[in-house]
Amino acid sequence: MSTPATQLDLDHGRTAELTSDGSTQTLEVRSEGGTVELRIRITEDGPVLVMEGARVQIQATESIEMQCKTFSVAASESLDLGSEGTLDVHSSGELKVTTEEDCRVVGKMIWLN
Repeated sequence: MSTPATQLDLDHGRTAELTSDGSTQTLEVRSEGGTVELRIRITEDGPVLVMEGARVQIQATESIEMQCKTFSVAASESLDLGSEGTLDVHSSGELKVTTEEDCRVVGKMIWLN
């Protein structure tokens, strides 16, 4: 059973709207033009968070930790992974590096097994 939407006006022309279809509640934050910028769906399996925008930033003074069954990142132009300290990659299964171009490994010393 659906309930009427509840809408709240936010700063900078944004709105927040809460809807419910009986089994799922959805909270949406929309831009002044009506584009959904943030959607939180509360389902019986737990919350689902969707963020859309030109940029998404996450900043923490200590750490960011993620635990999940599957983690996927896709970039249409480039992906940069860096650390000012150590960078460890661990796998209990096979580790694959695939490229259609040259593959370069640069370091003071390269250790292979």
